Amino acid sequence: MASWIRFRSRFVAALLVFALTSITVMGCATNGSESSPSSPGTDAGYDSAAEAPEQSSNDVQQRTDLSNEHISSWNRYEVVSDTSVRIFFSMGNPKCHGVRATVDEDSSAVLITLYEGTLPNAPTECAEIAVNASLLLTTRNPIGTRSVITG
Repeated sequence: MASWIRFRSRFVAALLVFALTSITVMGCATNGSESSPSSPGTDAGYDSAAEAPEQSSNDVQQRTDLSNEHISSWNRYEVVSDTSVRIFFSMGNPKCHGVRATVDEDSSAVLITLYEGTLPNAPTECAEIAVNASLLLTTRNPIGTRSVITG
């Protein structure tokens, strides 16, 4: 019985390592497909007239110089002020990867699409790690009772 428990524990640990490695590798894979740039009606998540809320220690800065971009997922959000929302996500090694987001709004929802890509002059070899990060975004209109959803 004890050997079965040890085997099961090792199997679960190996499966977890495999899953995390697979997710990271998929995020680092470059298949030549890049996402299209933001459309004219899309807000890049910044309003210069809005007062900036306080930054968090996990907040990363948006980049506009990424290559090999792909849509990435975020897992939760917090409304910081009437027109500010912070999204939380995991990203690749910050020495090699950066993020940007687009914010589309209508009367019922705030749609946030997160993109991750390769930094210019990133090393060709990069440690495959996942980093918890957040990104502070500004909306054009107050969030109010609108849904905040992933793009």
